[in-house]
Amino acid sequence: MTVEPAPRITVCTPTYNRAHTLPRLHESLCAQTFRDFEWLVVDDGSTDDTAEVVAGLAAASPFHVEYRHQANAGKHIALNRAAEVSRGRFIAIVDSDDWYLPSCLERLMHHWETIPDPSGFAEVQGLCADRDGNALGDPYPLDVFDSDYFTLTQVLRLRGDRAGMIRADVLRAHPFPEEFRSILVPEAIVLNRIAQRYRIRGFNEVIAQKEYLPTGLSGEARRRPADAAAPRVLLLHELLAMGQTRRVPVGARVKAYANLTRYGLHDARGLRGLARLAPDRRLWAATLPLGGALYLRDRMRDAV
Repeated sequence: MTVEPAPRITVCTPTYNRAHTLPRLHESLCAQTFRDFEWLVVDDGSTDDTAEVVAGLAAASPFHVEYRHQANAGKHIALNRAAEVSRGRFIAIVDSDDWYLPSCLERLMHHWETIPDPSGFAEVQGLCADRDGNALGDPYPLDVFDSDYFTLTQVLRLRGDRAGMIRADVLRAHPFPEEFRSILVPEAIVLNRIAQRYRIRGFNEVIAQKEYLPTGLSGEARRRPADAAAPRVLLLHELLAMGQTRRVPVGARVKAYANLTRYGLHDARGLRGLARLAPDRRLWAATLPLGGALYLRDRMRDAV
C-alpha cells in the first residue's frame, strides 16, 4: 500500500448542511497555483447530501480529499478534530460558503517564507472581499505588518474577516474548549490564547472571497445572545485579564466590561460571580448600568 507524502498545507472546511456551496469552494481549490495541499472536510452532522457531494468532488480532484463526519457539536469541535487529523504543517481554515482566489495559497506561503525567524509566528493572513470583489474589513497599517491577534483586534481595533493559514502544531496545542456543545464558540478564545506567545504576519492583498448567508454563523451570533452566553463570558474574562498587562483603549475596556455583565446575566452568574471574574472591579462596577441595559435590550428583543 502506497502512503501519500504529507502536504505542506491542509485546507480545512468545517461544514453543516452546505452541500450546495461546496462545489464553488472546490472549484477554487482546483484553480490554486500552489498545489502542495489536501482538502479536509469535517461534516458537523449535516442532514443534507454533504457526504455524497464531497465523495463526488473527491473522485474528480487533482488533490487528496479527506472527509470526516461527526455528530453535531459545533464548528469549534470540528476544528479540534481537524487539527488532530490534518497532515499538513499548516492549516488553512476556509468556511463552506467562502472561496479562494487562485493565488491564495501561493501568497500565504510566500509571505510565510519571508519571515526571517518564524519560530515566534503562528499565522500568516491576507484580506477578504465580498462576492462582487469589494474589500471587506480594515487593511493592516502597513502592506506587510507583524503583530498579534489581541493587538490587532483590541488595540488597533481592526475589523473584518481574514483569510490565512496557521501552524498545525500551534492549533493542536491550543484546542477549543469542548465543554460547550452545539453552540457558537468565538474563535477569539483560542486566538487570544495564541497571542500570548505567537505573532501574525498580515499583508494587504485580497486572497479570498466571502458570502454571508442568512443561515450562517455570523447571523446566528446576532439572533439570540443568550444562547452563546457561557463561552462569551469565558472570552471576556480572559480578554480583560490580558488587558491588565497591555495598553488597551479605554473605550474597548468599557465595552468589554459592559458585555461581561450582559452575557454574565444571561448565563445566570449573578453580580457576585461577575465581580469575581472582573480583574478591575472598579471599572466593572462603573459599567454595570450599561451592561444591565444591554442585557435588558436582549431580553426585550427575544420576547418579540
